Amino acid sequence: MKLSERLASADRFQKSRGFKIGASIVVGVATLGLVVAVLLTGLSDDAGGTMPAAALPDFAPLAEQGVSPEQIELLRENAASAGRARDLLDGLREQSGGVLGLVLGIVVGGAVLTLAAWLGLLLTFTGIAGAVAVVAGPLWFFPETRDWARFAAGLSLLGVMFTTIFRTLRLAFELPGPVFAVARNVLAEAVRLRLSVVFIVVVLIGLAALPASLDPDSPLRYRVQSFLQYGSGGTFWIIALLTVTFGVATVSFEQRDRVIWQTMTKPVAAWEYVLGKWLGVSALAAALLAVNASGVFLFTEYLRQLPALGEREAFVSQGEANEISEDRLILETQVLSARAKIENVYEDVPVDEIREEASRRAAEQAQRDPTLTTEAAIDRRARELAAEIGEQLTKQVVAFQRVIEPGAARVFRFPGVGERATADGPVVLRYRVDSGSNAPDVTYRMSASVAGYPYVVRPIALGVTHTLPIAPIIVTSAGVVTLDDPLFEELAEAIRSGLALGRYVTVQEMVDDDGALSVQLVNGDVTMRRPNPEFASVPAGGMSVSVGVGSYRANFLRVMGVLWLKLAFLAMLAVTAATFLSFPIALMIAGGAFLLAEATPFIGDALENFGTAERDGTVILHKVVAGQVASAAHWVFQTYGELRPTKRLVTGEMLEWSGVARAVAVLGVWTAVLGGAAVVIFRRRELATYSGR
Repeated sequence: MKLSERLASADRFQKSRGFKIGASIVVGVATLGLVVAVLLTGLSDDAGGTMPAAALPDFAPLAEQGVSPEQIELLRENAASAGRARDLLDGLREQSGGVLGLVLGIVVGGAVLTLAAWLGLLLTFTGIAGAVAVVAGPLWFFPETRDWARFAAGLSLLGVMFTTIFRTLRLAFELPGPVFAVARNVLAEAVRLRLSVVFIVVVLIGLAALPASLDPDSPLRYRVQSFLQYGSGGTFWIIALLTVTFGVATVSFEQRDRVIWQTMTKPVAAWEYVLGKWLGVSALAAALLAVNASGVFLFTEYLRQLPALGEREAFVSQGEANEISEDRLILETQVLSARAKIENVYEDVPVDEIREEASRRAAEQAQRDPTLTTEAAIDRRARELAAEIGEQLTKQVVAFQRVIEPGAARVFRFPGVGERATADGPVVLRYRVDSGSNAPDVTYRMSASVAGYPYVVRPIALGVTHTLPIAPIIVTSAGVVTLDDPLFEELAEAIRSGLALGRYVTVQEMVDDDGALSVQLVNGDVTMRRPNPEFASVPAGGMSVSVGVGSYRANFLRVMGVLWLKLAFLAMLAVTAATFLSFPIALMIAGGAFLLAEATPFIGDALENFGTAERDGTVILHKVVAGQVASAAHWVFQTYGELRPTKRLVTGEMLEWSGVARAVAVLGVWTAVLGGAAVVIFRRRELATYSGR
């Protein structure tokens, strides 16, 4: 029998119902067996690695040594509270969920294989896996070619996942009705159109090659953040460009090539055509995003189990002590987490005084304007200037509250920390200090005191965001020991055993009656009584605290959901533009709107410092027009830009359900409005007389 006949026979066999049922049973049993084995292994490892809770020492004999009952009770309370430190650190070690990540990978793999079986592709994928093993297997045994082996395996895995999801979508669009017929044709066109195939290949190759670009000698937290940034953000841009380009092409090319005549002569309404096109383009984007999300999630879980800086293996320190390394601590508490960001609030701004001063300055400027000849014009101009000057004065007052003189202190207050933070959960201060030109070779020493406790002094670089774990802390006679100090765990155990004196303080003991947390920042080293040489300032948004409020994995799913909402909006934008514009013009309009929407946060920052008048009050007309245009664009895309899901994922910031709901509402409304406009435009088009040439 010829090879082609054998392949055809194998293809018929894998598409038979008996094979599909049998393969599904085998895959299901194997998946279940692997999950059970992993869970049992993980439980046994946890049981063997967990230290039993030691009993507190007996402090009663201290009474015979002349220690007062009050002091004995204080020692007993401190020992009991210090025992919670080990619970916190053990929780950080266990929350990585290596077992859970492996289980999720097994379940995803089983689901993909089951779908492949019912799509009649299981034997095909098995042959591909065998071919990759033959090629990549020998490469794995040599360090110089191991990255190529990973690349080949990753590319084949991503290709299999994309093919499975893509074929599943096409099967789902087999439902009756013109909408699904149009969507099905869109997916078929995506395979035929070389432009979309190029984008698809770029996404798969880029994601497969990304792990090899990570520096194995850099801290683990940086590797994870880099992979999340480029794996999620970078590939989103590629998928978004594909969505815009293909969304425009699938409509405009049909009009140019007159293929649309065959569609519109059938009983297909305009709304059905537009909805079908949008559904097909959105489905293609969803397939690529799902493959990307799966690859990013699984490889991030793999990175999480690698040794961090200062570890000989994951969660096992290089030293004899059992302390958690700083690299691991930052990774687990600030990167692979879902934390709420709480910014500081400033003192009450004297609104009445600012309004009076603004009115006085505005009246003087209006009186000096030679172009104003009547009292009515002068009054109208004075009212316009008063609003602008009042806003500038308010910014100046707030900016002054962010400036710290050399050796002086400034208190920053964070409301609502007590309500959001758990009893023992880590609370991290994120701060940035600017001074002069932010020379990269200059180091300042800043002192921070939380809720009146002793100062923590840290050397910092200017113009860079730094982090400081401010809760929980251990307070001793020598000062404060923070969570990222290697002595933290050892000291907590010594206090619990009665071998050292100290107090374990949680965030709930630091907040005031209103649940607010106060941090005093000193521009200098208070222990050495040495101020920094120049003024220091905290920029807008440069001071915040973050508290853990959720799971990284749930946050990851929300982020991917919002990214798809953005892609769905872009798909409708592209389809709408292509209904009445030629391909290059529609691509320019849709692509420009996409770039403008992504740049919205930067436009908002620029508008805060954008002036439309000279120092003497003379209005600059072109700046007024530019400001109005930028403000209108910022208003239109504000919700789109404020989401910033990739940044939240990389920095471990929580994307709350309220933000997701707002995104669904706003982007959903804009998508519906664009779809309605596309339908109206399409109904008015004389398609039979349009040549596009």
